[in-house]
Amino acid sequence: MDQFKGADGWFKTIEDELGQIGTIKELILDRANNFSMGSMRRVDDNGIGQIEEVEQPTRGSISFTISIPERIQQKFNPYSVAAGRKYEIGTEFQVDTRYLFHGPVTFVECVNAPPGTLASSAVALVREYLRSELQKLGGTVELLVVGPSPFHADFRIKTMPGAKPEEFDPINIQKARGFDICTFTFHQEAGIPLEILKRISQSIISDEFSLYYELVRDREIRSDQLQGIAIDLDILVDMHQTRGIKGVFRRLFRSSHKAREIILDILTAEAAEANAKRSNTQQLKELKEQPGRLIYQDKLQDQIDTSFITELRALKESASMLESGRTKEFEVAVLSLATLLGAASGAVASLIAK
Repeated sequence: MDQFKGADGWFKTIEDELGQIGTIKELILDRANNFSMGSMRRVDDNGIGQIEEVEQPTRGSISFTISIPERIQQKFNPYSVAAGRKYEIGTEFQVDTRYLFHGPVTFVECVNAPPGTLASSAVALVREYLRSELQKLGGTVELLVVGPSPFHADFRIKTMPGAKPEEFDPINIQKARGFDICTFTFHQEAGIPLEILKRISQSIISDEFSLYYELVRDREIRSDQLQGIAIDLDILVDMHQTRGIKGVFRRLFRSSHKAREIILDILTAEAAEANAKRSNTQQLKELKEQPGRLIYQDKLQDQIDTSFITELRALKESASMLESGRTKEFEVAVLSLATLLGAASGAVASLIAK
């Protein structure tokens, strides 16, 4: 935060750098003074996650429209790259980022999309295009995302004349292969502008998405801890598989420290699992107590129920078993050495007696 000279500096830096991207129009920033530290996971070129503390607003918003010409879309759209073809999603996109208590949520709207558009692919397209443009600027603004995307959904708004029927559910989720389709239906006698309906729809799902992505970030951080412990266990196994006198010395004098280190890391990770379960359950409880309904409560609960306790216990058993084998090997080595020293002492005493 210090490098931006407070909240105003933070927003001003973003405004200045986004303003240098020629395809961005109608840039609007709703500034806020509420900031908090949050943990973000950055993945390097080797797929290894690194945890960073990032300060960001817990209130406010950033919105703009962005134009991405069709001729370059295939280059930036991961779906097009994977399929080897272009997706028809239009060229104008409305991007709205809301900063909330648990973290930011970004909505991408296809403004001039043809019917049947795979709208979710626009999220990836805008993300990769913005990353490229920000890198060209070489400034301080960087786009951080939670990925790979935990789930995909297209959100649509539908209007119908008249009052809403008593038993009608205005929110419908259609399960589909690859992408769910969530439709918000508004019955209205007086025409309410689509922009207002869009804001209402975003407000309904923003808080639960903010919590959802925090749960995903927390899961990824714990997963990285598990991966690190597994790598250390592989090193320990390698020590025990090394043959010859070199292997004996590695097991007797180095593997004990490594095994203790692994077991301590596992105990720390097990405590983190218990804390995450308790904290995340409380956060979901508080969200459920707020007015309105949760659309994706099952997905929130799935993230909370994700646990690495079974894997951690298996790693601990493996480390303990290897350490137990090393202890027995050390006892045998000491006993053998004592026998050799005893025999040598007996031989010396015999020579002296003669």
